[in-house]
Amino acid sequence: MKLNCLFAAILLSLSVAGCDRAASPDVTAADSPSAPQAVQETVVPAVVETSDQVSSPAGGDKAVALAVKPGQAVSGTYTLGRDGVLQGLGIWVGNYRNAADGSVTLSLCLAGDCQDATLAMAGTKDNSYLIFPLDNPVPVTTGQVLEYKLGYGSDATKRVAVWSFKAKADSATLIGVDGVDTKRAPKLSLHFQK
Repeated sequence: MKLNCLFAAILLSLSVAGCDRAASPDVTAADSPSAPQAVQETVVPAVVETSDQVSSPAGGDKAVALAVKPGQAVSGTYTLGRDGVLQGLGIWVGNYRNAADGSVTLSLCLAGDCQDATLAMAGTKDNSYLIFPLDNPVPVTTGQVLEYKLGYGSDATKRVAVWSFKAKADSATLIGVDGVDTKRAPKLSLHFQK
């Protein structure tokens, strides 16, 4: 009898232990981007080969994919940590196992001066930097705030993911597609003229 009571108590405690957790959503491989591996860079020779790359700090937690559907956008700011001439900006994205299509536009503003750069998603590497070369490189100084908006074109039929990390204390966070602060930071690569 004591053994049966002990067994029942263990089963009851195990069944109650998970009650405070939300059920995990059913996710199929097609619904989520592949897990990020080592960061690789999509090569844009005019920018990559002629620039010094500086990566933004990202937290040490697991990367979380923020899905961006056609017609949606995410945005944020970044405080520059060096002087130089900025000639490109990259953001670490997932293309859902090479399924993302359409175009992505980066709107970049510095002290009210803005410019756009657009890239096609076809042929990009999954889980890598999507690097936008700037038509007009911009002289920048330490402490200036860079504003960016990444918009996924309405010409797309699939999703794209912006990988985000727990924001460090001094990191600016990503504003999600719903206009709400995600409390997470994207991984950016800034390309400065050598």
